[in-house]
Amino acid sequence: MRQTLKSGDWLNDEHIHFAQELLRRDYPDIAGFQSTLLSQVDRFTPIECRCESLQIHHINANHWMVSATIGGEVTIADSKCSSDFSSCLTHQLAQVYRKYIDNQVDDGRETYLPVRVLRVQQQSGGSDCGLFAIAFAVHLLQVNNIEEIEFDRKKINAFSLKLLFLEKKFVRLSYSIQERISKDNPITILSP
Repeated sequence: MRQTLKSGDWLNDEHIHFAQELLRRDYPDIAGFQSTLLSQVDRFTPIECRCESLQIHHINANHWMVSATIGGEVTIADSKCSSDFSSCLTHQLAQVYRKYIDNQVDDGRETYLPVRVLRVQQQSGGSDCGLFAIAFAVHLLQVNNIEEIEFDRKKINAFSLKLLFLEKKFVRLSYSIQERISKDNPITILSP
């Protein structure tokens, strides 16, 4: 794992699994933290209650991002966010957050999962998404509102290498507060 972070390569499912296991240890009352390998075989287990939860997702075989239900609504934090969400992501969200699906739609046939997209810092490198997903997950659990956080890009890699994989603990990354244009940015996902 140390070599991957030093060379700047992508984080793989073993790295993300390790990070989620540390989060599960440090936050035992938070649901989620399922292995990202489950998404590859269509086996995410729905979270059984409308409780606080967090999940790191692997989407389109090349990108890591985070979803959470901290504060009573389903949210996503994506360091490479676009307005077009893949069917892979929408399917995973519908699996994990089945209890949040609203089936009270006018025509009575469709079901929807309301999801709020958090306006978070965007990655500049092509392989930074795993590190950002872990940083977003840690800070969602520690400070909840991550929309104004701007991580020091030079320290994010060193943070993950030293604290996460060598010392097996999390601390807050240094960050500054950046004002982002605040618009309501909800999306609605049609449940499969």
